[in-house]
Amino acid sequence: MNDIKHQNLKFRADIQGLRGIAVLAVLADHFAPDIRQTSGGFVGVDIFFVISGFLITSIIIRDLESNDFTLIKFWKRRIRRIFPNLFIMLSVSMLLLWTVSSEYVRNDLLINVAKATTFSSNIGYTATQDYFGGQTNNPLLHLWSLAIEEQFYLIWPLSYLMLYRLNKKFLIHFSYIIFLLSFGANLLYVIFFENKSAAFYHSHTRIWELILGAILAQHIKRKTESTPFDSVPFSQFLSILGTLLIVISLTFTTQYSAFPGYIALLPTLGAVAIIGAGPLNFVNKYIFANSLLIWFGGISYALYLWHYPLLFLYRTINPGRTNFILLGGTFLLSIFLAYASTKFVEKPFRRGSFRSLPLKSLLLPMSALLVFAIANQRFTVEKNDPIFIMDRYSAMGWGNQSDLDCLRLRKEITVRTLKRQGCFDLPNTQEAFAVLVGDSHSGALRSGLNPFLKSKGITLKGVSTGWCAWYEINPIDDDKICEDITQEFLEFISMSKPKVLIIDGYWAKMSREENVKDKLIAYIKTVQALGVKNVIVVGQVPTYNKGLPQHLKNVYLSKGLRLPEMTPRTPVDNDPKGTQEYMNFYSYPPNVTFRSIDEILCKDNFCRVAVGPNLASDLIVWDYGHLTPRGALFVSKTLFADIDKLLAD
Repeated sequence: MNDIKHQNLKFRADIQGLRGIAVLAVLADHFAPDIRQTSGGFVGVDIFFVISGFLITSIIIRDLESNDFTLIKFWKRRIRRIFPNLFIMLSVSMLLLWTVSSEYVRNDLLINVAKATTFSSNIGYTATQDYFGGQTNNPLLHLWSLAIEEQFYLIWPLSYLMLYRLNKKFLIHFSYIIFLLSFGANLLYVIFFENKSAAFYHSHTRIWELILGAILAQHIKRKTESTPFDSVPFSQFLSILGTLLIVISLTFTTQYSAFPGYIALLPTLGAVAIIGAGPLNFVNKYIFANSLLIWFGGISYALYLWHYPLLFLYRTINPGRTNFILLGGTFLLSIFLAYASTKFVEKPFRRGSFRSLPLKSLLLPMSALLVFAIANQRFTVEKNDPIFIMDRYSAMGWGNQSDLDCLRLRKEITVRTLKRQGCFDLPNTQEAFAVLVGDSHSGALRSGLNPFLKSKGITLKGVSTGWCAWYEINPIDDDKICEDITQEFLEFISMSKPKVLIIDGYWAKMSREENVKDKLIAYIKTVQALGVKNVIVVGQVPTYNKGLPQHLKNVYLSKGLRLPEMTPRTPVDNDPKGTQEYMNFYSYPPNVTFRSIDEILCKDNFCRVAVGPNLASDLIVWDYGHLTPRGALFVSKTLFADIDKLLAD
């Protein structure tokens, strides 16, 4: 037999080294998130998935052919491998983070500990956890990938065993079917629905990566001496090709890429090629199988577990500028704890003195942790406490808003999604409608304006573009998506000829980059020439440098003071250049009015902080200046009280 032939489940130092590269890539991505703008260390997880699918399926095949496979035995091995380090990490993380976290983060921590113990950490993150959104309130966010692996370990062996007994020959075809279905779902989310966050977290859009490894394991088992895998030159070619694919994915994939999508084929097929090339070619033997990468591969699971909560702890106690000494210390501490927990926790339970312990010695502590997390989250966290509510607002993102249609929240959203949401649908001839355009602030206004208009039988059309200069008739930044959205919107205006167009934006920010007067008036003249009859320019919401929730917490709640109805204007960093004050006196074209939100919310150097007594929903803004749905409804009732008259004219 040719010495390139694979020895089933013989230790592969090159695969262990590939694991090391994968975990170091992930750490680079997490410890230096700015790297995401130019490279993609996060693809290390995709490499992990392929390796896991390959090794697990190889184990299943070996045990089935030796008549030594049972589901209970398989799952016991997984529990002994996964549970000990996970339990230690979760317990220590809770102890460390509890003392430095706010009540809201503690509540979130308990929820995510419960998810971690049930391997459901990837569920529910699509709307609330943007992996590429920078700072997160979840110190266990990284466990989303472990959840997907464990779900695979639960379902795949059962499916494989059933088909093995029914029709062995169909197994490989079944694997390809699952691959195609999952990969297709991934493309559907990324390309058609333009929602890469959903594709990133969902099991059914990620399972194809593990199945790729499983397919490779089956082909290696089926191959004969006549296959090209036995050719030394072909093995060298495969290894070099796989290395290039991974290098390309690490170098050119960024946080703005349509990932996973087609792009995830780069790291996954790269891993398949490297594993499939065998251990004896030059690249695998002398690069991937070098001692340093093997060492990191040996602690990769523990290192992946430990680094993220430690990094969260570092950013909690050092929220300002990067302290490179502390950051470096956190990195080294992650490595030390990974080494220690691998040697003194994982290995004894897998192969050492603790191997003989009954399985309940692992299941009971994890179950106790689950009960502890649920009980404390339900009974000890005071969710009606004002500080808790302010922290919840501070952690709020767009996923928490009630009306997200026709708002370009994510850069990958194109005209196709906006059309599907009906943003440019022409109204019926007898239908009363108004149109809204602007940036993300107009999107926040939409959450209250839309229900207000609906109550009057009026339809709201238009689009809010958080990633485009909406006022540029001919975008100058070579952003084809923005250009397409602008042209589609102007065509809609030309065909529908609305009686009312509402324009809302973050004028202070716009003034830092543009001459607001020239740009705004030029835009108004353009849409009026296309048939708009009346234009309402909405002034800026009073904005707070650190956010209104944080301001109220720092100035009032942390000092034991009750929240007032109005707060002094002093902390309101509304508009340093005075743009809004000037906007009130621009020489607008006919049929244009400027309406000030500031005049509605502020009076005598004081500004309103809420629209009602229920703090959980009644705050005016949920961050520095984006209206809450209740806040948007409150200002809409005053700003657009005469909307019926304008539409009737």
